[in-house]
Amino acid sequence: MYGFLVLAVFLFNCIICPIPIEYAKFLLLIIVLLYIYGIHNARHVKINEKNLYLKNLTEEMTIVHISDIHVGSLIRDSLMRKTVEKINEVNPDIVIISGDLADGTCSIGPNHFDVFKESNSPIIFTPGNHDDYPDLECVINAAENAKITVLNNESMKFKGVNIYGLPFSFYHNSQCNFNLNKNETNLLIYHVPMNWDEFIEMGFDIQLSGHTHGGQFYPATYFIKRMFPYSRGLFEKNRSYLNVTDGIGTFGPPIRVGTHCDMSVLKLKRKN
Repeated sequence: MYGFLVLAVFLFNCIICPIPIEYAKFLLLIIVLLYIYGIHNARHVKINEKNLYLKNLTEEMTIVHISDIHVGSLIRDSLMRKTVEKINEVNPDIVIISGDLADGTCSIGPNHFDVFKESNSPIIFTPGNHDDYPDLECVINAAENAKITVLNNESMKFKGVNIYGLPFSFYHNSQCNFNLNKNETNLLIYHVPMNWDEFIEMGFDIQLSGHTHGGQFYPATYFIKRMFPYSRGLFEKNRSYLNVTDGIGTFGPPIRVGTHCDMSVLKLKRKN
């Protein structure tokens, strides 16, 4: 992206409207510094703590919500290891990965995610769109080998919370057949931050999503807000919550400007 900006400055200066060489050098320096900062920023995980107050909660708990790690040609053990170190630093009750564990830029072997075995907390994963690209079966196999619980159109109960994993689709109606008890706390893992109103109506108290990367870098951050009304952050409506994480990894250019590698630490608390 920023390489195109360098080219644009060059073409503008040479063809359209020549500007003093000092100004051109300054613009190019700013672009290069932004790129260097973006690479550095994309490799440092930031912890964001958030409180969620739920009326039907039977036991308070802490969830680490991450997404979009994009393990592939550019992202391997280093970022996964940093992520696990941060998880162990937080020491949550459970970790939830809401899709795109894999990137699709390379095949996934059975031991690709083994770094996650070092997590002191149990991990749950529901696939996203990129997990289909390298062969979903291989991604699931590698996740299970790393002691990660895969919820692929399945559910489980953890400390009184019903956790449902709905696999990626822009059209959920054909596959979402969960029967919910609305008197209990129901959590949905769904990669794309869409259909929130419908999921609230079904009885979900929490939806955990990713996919958007928060736009990842300027100016894409502005465009992603137009594509997804809930593009990043924690939202509350009708006593229900939607958390959209910026993700851990990157898609395309390995840079982040205006966003961070986001580890959401969700504190589930009883509502008085």
